[in-house]
Amino acid sequence: MSGDPQVGEVLTGEVTALTDYGLFFHTGRERVLVLLPDLCWERISLPSDSFEVGDVVEARLVHVGPEGELRASIRDLSPDPFLHPAPYRPGDITQGTTQRALDYGTFVRLRPGVTGLLSGVQLASGKEVQVEILEVDEGRRTLSLRLLES
Repeated sequence: MSGDPQVGEVLTGEVTALTDYGLFFHTGRERVLVLLPDLCWERISLPSDSFEVGDVVEARLVHVGPEGELRASIRDLSPDPFLHPAPYRPGDITQGTTQRALDYGTFVRLRPGVTGLLSGVQLASGKEVQVEILEVDEGRRTLSLRLLES
């Protein structure tokens, strides 16, 4: 890398620290922060769910601060699973795995990075289910689902 890093540039480095809010990696010249939402398309609670110190990562630089601090996104280098492969449409029938039940419904993982909600249905985690897509909100990245079999 020659000169100062530029937003949009792809950086490669080794993970040097994991925190509750993200991870740091070092390119050999620069220390770079990747915040939790920029790690991957999947929802994870902690960076240690998917990364370890010593892992080599690639990330797109998304911010250069006034003091030269760098922030990047690993997620930006992979296609959005909500849109690729082809996005879900109302009426589509698909399989998924229940993840967690809350008072208002159960979340179902349809593929890595894509989760929908079965409103008003409480199912145990880890159950394979067949669902129909009722509504897709691409802006909010949400799917409303209907249970077809339990």
